[in-house]
Amino acid sequence: MRSKSSVESFEGHIDANDCRDLWVAVVKTGLCDALRPSRNMRYGTGLPTDQWQADAWIRHSEDFKVVCGLAGMNADMWRKLYIEGKLEYTMFTRVKETG
Repeated sequence: MRSKSSVESFEGHIDANDCRDLWVAVVKTGLCDALRPSRNMRYGTGLPTDQWQADAWIRHSEDFKVVCGLAGMNADMWRKLYIEGKLEYTMFTRVKETG
């Protein structure tokens, strides 16, 4: 008897919105990492290593476009806003106030 693959065994039990939320969180984390104020600089770049990697991922990586697509986000728009300096760290880190 053949065993089911993990994909087959979870079929019908994956919520597409949960998957989208996961990919949105990945993009948000990348943007936060790239925009985060920091004092520990990577030699020659003016950025810490993780911030430099996040910056390169947003500016140049095809993976950024794929992840944005999975998140239902427009990668070109987010990349443009980032490169033009129109995004700020606090835009992604504000805590929602509850009434």
